[in-house]
Amino acid sequence: MLMTALVDPSAFDRELFGENHYGSCVKHFFEDMVTENGLLFEDRNSGLVKSLVKRVKALPSRYGYSLQRYLETALVSTSRRCFVRLDISSNSDVDLLKRLIHQCPPDAVFTSPERVTDFKEDISAKTLVLSFFDYQDSGFQDRRRYFQRGHLDLKQIGNEMSKEVFVRTIRFATRLGIYDKQIGQANEQGIKRFIAGIDYILELWRKNGYFITQKSFGQVDIYTCERHWRLQEYQMNAGHLCENQRGVNLLRNNLIRPLQEKYCNDGSQWKIRLYVKADPRHEMHARYLDAQTAILHIDRGFDLFYRREFRANPVSFHSPVVSLRQRESVVETLRRWRSLPNARIP
Repeated sequence: MLMTALVDPSAFDRELFGENHYGSCVKHFFEDMVTENGLLFEDRNSGLVKSLVKRVKALPSRYGYSLQRYLETALVSTSRRCFVRLDISSNSDVDLLKRLIHQCPPDAVFTSPERVTDFKEDISAKTLVLSFFDYQDSGFQDRRRYFQRGHLDLKQIGNEMSKEVFVRTIRFATRLGIYDKQIGQANEQGIKRFIAGIDYILELWRKNGYFITQKSFGQVDIYTCERHWRLQEYQMNAGHLCENQRGVNLLRNNLIRPLQEKYCNDGSQWKIRLYVKADPRHEMHARYLDAQTAILHIDRGFDLFYRREFRANPVSFHSPVVSLRQRESVVETLRRWRSLPNARIP
């Protein structure tokens, strides 16, 4: 569940970093946003990012070195960039910031202390305007921690907050990956419950996705496992093979086809694809929604509803960026799932 922010390069004037704990506040902000659950906006030509990098390089090494590392982490594609590029450009940093804010209002704008009042006069009250001095005690930080920490149970937090959890996860995705081993085990009635949950997410994406609403293009890849696995070919009997085939046919006809008819046949250029994997060593159990810049662990899977109400189903955010404290990113876990051999269906 991502929190979005726009950073004014003027907040990195060298003089500010000589005051009290300003540099530490900036460092904490970037650590939280880059390695946890933040997304930063940039313009079409990356003008703001270039200005930011230039100012950071001019800072005293006490702060400049660590901030450069966070910026590099946020910008490299292997970490799934923490910057989202909006299709806006301008010759002026001030004008560019205001255009970005009006086109896609972030949760907060961080600027230099003397410019806070000016920004507040020009933008919606829904967007906070803050100095880095105010970051740790701000409503922005409280909300970021709420989405970052622990499990949020969809049943307990209610419909509106559950909706916000999913929208914050998928808003800036251009493709979605759905990973749920149990989809492949479902009977016809079970598939109806899975399609209700997946359809709920895709409908939110179609209505709230920033890039989806602009380009009418979305890619959805659904990964699951066949009903029976084997370590060696001879361990599979004819009954198992037939049951695997029936399971895949059910998924194609009762899950994929209805979704394709709803989302792919209206000129929108959506693609919805099914991948059925063999998992002989039972490696894949956890269920994930991969939205590129955000990954949501869904504890009980995409069977989200019981009698039109959310089931008890804890969800938690996983950053796709590897921090210094992690051995590997959850991205590697999902990569291993994708690399499992495809089921050989007769």
